[in-house]
Amino acid sequence: MTLTRRLYVLSAVVAALAAIVVGLLVVAISQYRDAQRQAAEVREAITVGAEAERLSIELRVAVGALAVGGSEEFRERYAAEVRRLEQVLRRFDAVTSEPAEVRRTATETRQAIDAFRREYVESVLRQGERDPEAARRRVLSGIEGRQRTEELRRSFNALRIVEDRAVDEREDAASAAATRAIVAVIAAGVGLILLLIAVVAYQRRTVVQPLRRLAAAASRLAGGDLGVRVEVGGDDELGEVGRAFNAMAASMDATQSEMEAQNTELEQVNEQLRQRGDELAATAQSLSAETGRLEALGGFGQRLIATSGLQEVAELTLRAALEVSGARYGTVHAGRGLGLLAARGIAPDEVPQQLVADEGLAGRAIREHLTVDVAGDPSAPVVEGLGGTAPAGRQLFVPLIRNSSVVGVLGLGWLSAASLDPDTSALLEQFARQAAVAIASAQAADQVRELADVNRAVIEASRDAISLHARDGSLILTNQAMRAHSLDVWGRAVEELPDLAIDLAGALTDPRGYLEAMDIIAQDRSEETFDEFEVADTGRVFTRYTRRVRIVGHDEPGRLVVIREVTAERQSERAKEAFVANVSHEVRTPLAGIIGFSELLLGREFTAEERTRHLETIHREAQRLSSLVDDFLDLQGMDQARFRIVPAKLDVRDVVRQQVSVYTGRDDEHPIRVRMPDAPVTTMADELRIGQVLGNLLSNAIKYSPDGGEVTVDVTTDDGIVRVEVADRGLGIPPSHLAHVFERFFRVEHEGHERIGGTGLGLALARELVELHGGRIGVESTEGEGSRFWFTLPASG
Repeated sequence: MTLTRRLYVLSAVVAALAAIVVGLLVVAISQYRDAQRQAAEVREAITVGAEAERLSIELRVAVGALAVGGSEEFRERYAAEVRRLEQVLRRFDAVTSEPAEVRRTATETRQAIDAFRREYVESVLRQGERDPEAARRRVLSGIEGRQRTEELRRSFNALRIVEDRAVDEREDAASAAATRAIVAVIAAGVGLILLLIAVVAYQRRTVVQPLRRLAAAASRLAGGDLGVRVEVGGDDELGEVGRAFNAMAASMDATQSEMEAQNTELEQVNEQLRQRGDELAATAQSLSAETGRLEALGGFGQRLIATSGLQEVAELTLRAALEVSGARYGTVHAGRGLGLLAARGIAPDEVPQQLVADEGLAGRAIREHLTVDVAGDPSAPVVEGLGGTAPAGRQLFVPLIRNSSVVGVLGLGWLSAASLDPDTSALLEQFARQAAVAIASAQAADQVRELADVNRAVIEASRDAISLHARDGSLILTNQAMRAHSLDVWGRAVEELPDLAIDLAGALTDPRGYLEAMDIIAQDRSEETFDEFEVADTGRVFTRYTRRVRIVGHDEPGRLVVIREVTAERQSERAKEAFVANVSHEVRTPLAGIIGFSELLLGREFTAEERTRHLETIHREAQRLSSLVDDFLDLQGMDQARFRIVPAKLDVRDVVRQQVSVYTGRDDEHPIRVRMPDAPVTTMADELRIGQVLGNLLSNAIKYSPDGGEVTVDVTTDDGIVRVEVADRGLGIPPSHLAHVFERFFRVEHEGHERIGGTGLGLALARELVELHGGRIGVESTEGEGSRFWFTLPASG
């Protein structure tokens, strides 16, 4: 049998065994893939189930919006949600058909979904057609919706547990299949290795050993032994090789003489080749230098790309220029005013800190937009050399030009005055062009960052709540005021607010208007929007302004939202309206008395007693009108910082006696009882203003005791504090009004109070006066039993 045939037979045996190994591996892989495919199908069922759960819950939100908002847009949104859910449920039914345990649980889940839609969603819709307000209350309460949603989630959780268990079973099956494949491959591999060992032993005896003999003969032939021959043992291919070797050796022996004759001619050719090689070496050296320059430029460009700061770009440019040029020192001026950004090899105070276009060699480079190369300049900076300090022998100033503008100047200096070689000069020019682009980009980036910092500072300094949203509603930017507003008003992070429109609307006095405004904003149907909403529980009022804006880096416009609290403004407007009405009434009453009695006196004759009585009435009403005007002017003076007090040492008991004497004897229904220490009670205060405060409290105590009752005044002193209390047994103040009685224009709107006149300024003025004296004022009251007003002042020795 020939060598070729023997190799074919052995190869066939090895191939057969390898085919068995591959077959086992294919079977194992097929089993593994089947298990993996089944696991993937279950995973797909999990994914579709999660999507069905999400859409079912979103269906609750959609029907809630439809029930609350009632607009056509909400109805279209609900219809869209139903269509999407139907599509997902068809996929859900398809992917949960196998295995059996998943199919059973999926059937129960599908029944839960149908029950949720039938018993809650469709029920709300039907109720909304019959009684929209009842459906709205049902949705806003959220109790039934949350219960239904929780039941649906429990059903989906049960399905996920079954699906997870099915995935684990399929993955265990895949792992077992992989293990079987590994065992089969190892067993077949061991058999294949044993067969290969046998094949190698056979080949060694029949092929390797004859080849070794042939190789040894070839080595001797290569060593110059042209008489060597090999023993030919058979008629196979190796025998043929042996005979061919012997013939070759004989032929080589015959041609040796011919080759020796040709050696002389080859030596001549070699000499010519050596000369050509020297020329190629010189060319290669030139190419290597050019390659080095290109690599230096490329490396410099790569480092510039990775550098963004202006200072870093200047340092990198100078370091690279010094490496390439071999200069002794260098500088880079760039940025605003072309200030010094980098200096190496020279003290920074030895060079100008700012460059001017008309000054020095650098200024000439800036003015002419050309490189300035000067040798032997006596004004050159002094640098350290081997022989001591000396002016630089040569200076080079390269303008860094970008778009016809000089953005910087690269300065270099050498100890020697020798000229630069053209290659180095050209390389520095290329460096300058790259550096100019990088510096211009860094300057632009710094300006952008500065502008961004300014914008951020302005936004953060704003008292308005500001946020910027992308087209899909996601938050891009917000300020501290918006974050504080979100937590203070809603108790939620600002990122969560876009998803809580229905819940937020339920807390407002006008949820429908709020949802309609949100729908306009979400649909981006208006360039600008403005709306106002009030929180029902707290009474806080906010305005919201939105505007469509272009956002860098976004394909679609976003929307700026600005929220401002206007609670105080609205309260002030309501208070001012009430004030105008009260002042109109209060002013009209004394004016009517003054005009009426004046006309009587002018038109009729009265006895002296009647005339005196009418004049007293006119005088009393004029004093009442004067007091009202004084209160208003005093508060206005305080607001405009024009109000002044004149403190002096006084005995509070004297003020009490004076004010009590004014109100004593006016009627018998309001006796006034005073309790004061026997010793003086002194303080530093304006006697007129403290009397004004006490008179206001006494007047209110009498006025708000329409059925009569004793009024008490108590004066005490303790621990450096003088305390004056005025108590009555009148109508009292409801607890909800106590916090507002000292506010301007505030009047108690309660049963019994409406028939009592007043402007709501007296107590506000009293508070301002007491606080100007460094004291405090307060009230304690029980509705229907009376009130106790008090104020304190610092005592003096």
